[in-house]
Parts: sequence; structure tokens; C-alpha cells
Amino acid sequence: MKKSLAISLKREIHYYGSPIVRQGQAVENLYIITEGEVEILIDQGGYKEQFPEMWTEMKRLLPELLPPKRRVSIGRQRYKLV
Repeated sequence: MKKSLAISLKREIHYYGSPIVRQGQAVENLYIITEGEVEILIDQGGYKEQFPEMWTEMKRLLPELLPPKRRVSIGRQRYKLV
């Protein structure tokens, strides 16, 4: 079994700034970082669209773990044209 796993592994090289996968993209691979560094960026706002059932359940069961709702207030401004 180990031998078949070793045979199926393939080496990929990714350069600085090039994405390996994007959030929401379906993947069929497992990536093992053997050298270098990886930066992981997560857009938490995308969770609602990616996992609507899980988001609804989380809101119901664990509302304290959700990001706080932010209220944005835009006041009326008067501008005088000169």
C-alpha cells in the first residue's frame, strides 16, 4: 500500500504569489508542503455562499462564534457647488 501511494505522488513547484487553490474551488488533490512557505488567505464572508446549510446551523447553535454584525451609518451631507 505504501508503495502504491509513493508511486501516485507527483512533485509540483509553485512560485511566490502563484495560487495553488482558490477558496470555493473543488479540489481532488492533497498538497504536502515539503519546503518553503505557504500563505493561506480566507475570506470568511464567502462561507455563507459556499456552505449555506452549515452557516444556518452554526447561526442557530453557536451565534457567539459568528463575526459581529457591523452597522454602517452614512449621514446626510450637504455640498455647496461653487
